[in-house]
Amino acid sequence: MSSQKKYIQPKMVNWYQPSILASTALRALISGTFANYADKRELEAALDPNNTFYDHSVKKKPDGKQTKNKEIWIDYISDTGDGFNSTYTVASLAAKNLSLKLQPDYELKFDKKNKQKQKEVDTLKQEGTSELQSGNLLILGGDQVYPTPNGDEYKNRFKIPFSAAHNVPATTENERPIMFAIPGNHDWYDGLTNFMKLFSQKRWIGNWITEQKRSYFAIKLPHDYWLWGIDIQLNADIDQQQKHYFETIAKENMPAGSKVILCTAEPSWVYKQVKDNDETYKRLKYFEQIYITGDAYKKIGKKFKIAATLTGDLHHYSRYSEERLAHNNGDETEFNHLITAGGGGAFMHSTHMLPKSLDKITEDYEFMRSKLQSFPKLEMAFPKKETSRKLMFLNLIFPWFNKFFCFLMGSLALLFVWNITVSNHIDTSAFVPSFFSGFCSHSFNLFSSLLSFKYIIYHPMLLFMSALVLAGFILFTDIDRTKWFYLWGFIHGMLHLWAIFFSVYLAQYLYYCCGTNIDPTCKFLISITGSFFASALLNGFLMGIYLFISGYFFSIHINEASSSFSYQHYKNFLRMHIDNNGDLTIYPVGIKRVVTKWTQNETERNITFTSDNDPEYFLIEPPIIIKNS
Repeated sequence: MSSQKKYIQPKMVNWYQPSILASTALRALISGTFANYADKRELEAALDPNNTFYDHSVKKKPDGKQTKNKEIWIDYISDTGDGFNSTYTVASLAAKNLSLKLQPDYELKFDKKNKQKQKEVDTLKQEGTSELQSGNLLILGGDQVYPTPNGDEYKNRFKIPFSAAHNVPATTENERPIMFAIPGNHDWYDGLTNFMKLFSQKRWIGNWITEQKRSYFAIKLPHDYWLWGIDIQLNADIDQQQKHYFETIAKENMPAGSKVILCTAEPSWVYKQVKDNDETYKRLKYFEQIYITGDAYKKIGKKFKIAATLTGDLHHYSRYSEERLAHNNGDETEFNHLITAGGGGAFMHSTHMLPKSLDKITEDYEFMRSKLQSFPKLEMAFPKKETSRKLMFLNLIFPWFNKFFCFLMGSLALLFVWNITVSNHIDTSAFVPSFFSGFCSHSFNLFSSLLSFKYIIYHPMLLFMSALVLAGFILFTDIDRTKWFYLWGFIHGMLHLWAIFFSVYLAQYLYYCCGTNIDPTCKFLISITGSFFASALLNGFLMGIYLFISGYFFSIHINEASSSFSYQHYKNFLRMHIDNNGDLTIYPVGIKRVVTKWTQNETERNITFTSDNDPEYFLIEPPIIIKNS
């Protein structure tokens, strides 16, 4: 890999940095507005008229002959391309054969019939698994880069770490592991332009090679298993060309009873539970019912089974087990493991907000109500909910992690000072020896003036800025669960406005009440400096307290309360194995602590990274075994 300038290992994205907030919001707005008018998936279909699927049920020999694969190893990683430490740690482990012990604090749920399972758990803790091979396939489950999908970000946050992690080429090209990717919302922010350049042009990324022609794909696996990766765009929409692609493959290439591992970019079953009027789960089940499990519209002429549904988007590991009646008329049931494994490199999402039971997923279609045997229960979460709650306390030192946000709020206070000064709205009688009583009097007079009709006419800027601050924090509120949280947002906004007015009063107090012997220029510098730091710290701590209370007690602001401290540890990925008997085994790999110090060696062609430390990794829970049937 050639490099004209020294590679700088990216840090975790600071999501409260004003420039990142603005650019991400702008790209999200533009892509959300125009994606439906310029959907590249239509162009993808035109460039691949043969509805290509990828056959990895066979192995191609150098002489061109094929033999059946009796087994295959698959790695699944989602939400990569944030900080270098976390991304490279995960990628380097995915490139290796691993033998894993079960995490020491794993506890089996009590059951009188669990004696045999307890023995298996104890064995896994003491002896671990046999060697698990690095995947013949690597499936990337969405959001390969943060915060936006421009070419440099893909290169620095994704391509270079993954290339360096697996840089020893195979002896022959057909032995190279294949990389497939589905896009998440961050990949869609440029309309998939750079995503398609990276993943659909047969590129080498280290020892991995890309193969797909579209942003979605179907892969044939041994023993009548198939892996489907669907592209749900920005609003959980599956376009007509994509539906036709899977319909054609299902009808022409898949025998009845085939098992499907379904990969999607959102844990819609969780969002259905925690968000009002969420439609993503409805659309996912609609797709499953028509093209996989139910053949509801008689388009396919046969039915298939779902072995597991994999996703990312939430940057943690969780598993729900869903039991439904099979589509015959008997009492046979089928299990679908709903697995979120979004620990590929992005900041850790909390898990204590996860619902214990998914009792809202039966509200849309009759077939959901009639087939579901019981509400899916949360079987496992990593990190544990107790650990997640403890980490939420990091929000209380919000200014330490988000200095740019605090700088913005300090600057905003100076803007208020300037507007009050130029409008001559300074009541020196408020500066009495009692600082706080003077502040209360000053605030009352200021609010009264803001609401007076005369002041609005002649000095509207202060009112406009106050309304803008208040509206901004109200609109920031997470109202997915209920609109009543707008009240919580209003309180939050008023507190920030109070902090700004307090900082404004402090500036005036320092200027007018400092000793008369102090030079006016020095008094001016002291007053604006005091106002800046007071606003920066007060608003920073208020934001942290708001996020802590929201996340810890109300289970809202899942993204905001987790991204505020951008925790790089507690990562995960899946290693899957279809064995000679056709049994699918899923090994959830957890990483408690990633490596944080890497020695970088850069040559004209390659970049490599080494470390004296090893990541702390293990099995999150016992292997999930899905028997062939």
